[in-house]
Amino acid sequence: MSKVLYCWFLSVFLGSLLMPVFFGEFISLALSFFCGVVAAAFTIPMIIIELVAWSYFRKQNKKRAWQQYTIWKYSAAILTLAFVSLVKVEMLFYIIGSYGVVGLLLHFFYLKKQLNVQLAIGVMDTFYEED
Repeated sequence: MSKVLYCWFLSVFLGSLLMPVFFGEFISLALSFFCGVVAAAFTIPMIIIELVAWSYFRKQNKKRAWQQYTIWKYSAAILTLAFVSLVKVEMLFYIIGSYGVVGLLLHFFYLKKQLNVQLAIGVMDTFYEED
């Protein structure tokens, strides 16, 4: 669970730092921090779904657990984006560009690597055990 939460926090933090790049103009650090707080608040349901999905799928067939977990995670992410687009459609580009790309990269290059390492040594509870 700690790795999932770590990646969530890191994607919100790095996404907030990247937000000025996608706006194309100067944004103060305080506004960037505020964007991070708002992004964290909007993604709390997504992280809960992600944690529940992993706790369920890790008990299933371990070869398919990663794919099923990824499907549930990104289904929750799409629903989160749909909810945000109801509020302000123009923000989708900025959200996908700053938070989505960072989250996607962390998902496939950090979480998947950590899972494969843990499975190679025979530990199935990858996200629940501390290293």
